[in-house]
Amino acid sequence: MDDAPIRPGQRLYDLVRDEADPDQQHRIQEIVCLTHCMNACNAVAMQRGKTPLLMTQMTPDRETARALLAILDRFGESSDGVVPDSQVPDAIPLVRPLIPPGVSRERTRS
Repeated sequence: MDDAPIRPGQRLYDLVRDEADPDQQHRIQEIVCLTHCMNACNAVAMQRGKTPLLMTQMTPDRETARALLAILDRFGESSDGVVPDSQVPDAIPLVRPLIPPGVSRERTRS
């Protein structure tokens, strides 16, 4: 039996799933953090053709889960993945694009 404590990211994921309506639930995917940090929670919004949006330093509580769902909706409604700072809920302290606009994602292989 595993007696490991529930990680903060898992708590936030569970809360987001609990708060999501059926239309939102099918768009939420769980991933395991590769750095295994025990502090700030992170999430990424991704959609083909849009700049991925990284959200970090979140608290795993119900207010943050609701804020995360709100920003994910705004991300989905945007044409390029950019969510203006004025539309970012206070419960999400840090939001930034993972790949700045204008930077090519293609790599040249030799």
